[in-house]
This record gives sequence, structure tokens and C-alpha cells, in this order.
Amino acid sequence: MEKYTRKQEIELFRQAQVGDRTSLNALMWRHERLVHAVVRKQWRGGWRYEEVVQEGRLGLWRAFLKYDPERGTAFSTYAWPAIVRQVWAAVKRHQREGERLPQSAGGESAADWARTCQLLREMVARLPAKEQQLVNQ
Repeated sequence: MEKYTRKQEIELFRQAQVGDRTSLNALMWRHERLVHAVVRKQWRGGWRYEEVVQEGRLGLWRAFLKYDPERGTAFSTYAWPAIVRQVWAAVKRHQREGERLPQSAGGESAADWARTCQLLREMVARLPAKEQQLVNQ
């Protein structure tokens, strides 16, 4: 991983925020491990790991666009909740879709879908209160 000075990193963020794909790609690559750390901590199965990672990457991307490096907060501190929020929003979206589709293409019954949805609700209930609030937003 290439090392950047604080000034260079601030410039990368600024360039990425105005649409420079090279800067955005460099930042995405540099912070990919953060996404995996969040997903490993949040993922409870029931959904393919790579799909959850992709949702985490969307949260990371959104964090890049809103991050203000001049405020002095470390990017990882700023991005972690954004990634968690994106992952759990996707879980909720997946849950709602499951509740709306009582018969899947794979032939699962409505009872199977209901059980899956109940498991998702139980997983959310096991989260710390602050993370539950993020999911329920």
C-alpha cells in the first residue's frame, strides 16, 4: 500500500469528491480492508459474504463523498458507521423483499421466508443499541 502524507491524502479526498475516478479508486483500494473488517464483525450468514462486502463498499464510497479531512477526524472513524449503516440497510431491504415474496424461485415456502425474516430480526436485536438505531433508520 502506497504511503501518503496528510496533505496528499487530503488532496486525494478532494479530487475524489469532485469526480476524479483515479483518486476514488486509489482511496477505495487503500480502505478496502476497513470494509472487510466491518463485514466480518457484522455478517451473520444468510447472505453471501461477497454480496455483503459489495454493500459495504457502497457505504465506503458514500463516506468518501461526505468526509471532510479538515475536521481532524480519522477517515476510518468517520467511515465505520457509514459502512455499518449501508450493510444493515441492505439487510433490511433484503428482509422486506423476503417478506413480500412468499414463494422464491428456489421453491422455498412462505414458512421458510418467514423463518428467514425472523432470523434477521433476531440478528438485529443482538446488535448494540447504537447499531440497532442505525439499522432501523
